[in-house]
Amino acid sequence: MGVLVPEKKQYKLFREDGKRLDGRAVDELRSFKCEIGVLNNANGSAYVEHGGNKIYAGVYGPREVHPRHLARPDRGILRVYYRMATFLFMNEQALHQIEELMKYQRLFLKHSPQHYFWNYILTHK
Repeated sequence: MGVLVPEKKQYKLFREDGKRLDGRAVDELRSFKCEIGVLNNANGSAYVEHGGNKIYAGVYGPREVHPRHLARPDRGILRVYYRMATFLFMNEQALHQIEELMKYQRLFLKHSPQHYFWNYILTHK
């Protein structure tokens, strides 16, 4: 029985005229915009726009830990909520694929910041 090996796709990065697919020149950067203090109820917030990506970030806290048995005097808990705007996706299949991607990205965000943040804090006192 033979083994099926998927063909490698070749992705096109540049147009025929030498520009990128989005029309930018090779040495041209995406547009960038940043604002702070954009969310009223947050202790700190920012809005970042990079190319077509628009990101809002807010920081709320510090807060009491619930349930209390999770509280530790030398640590904190970082809760990250990540969500993409679902109105951007036209069909159910694309929405399902994006939901799967968001699950993976949430898992990555859940573990990465705390790991690197606390390792940095504890080793650079």
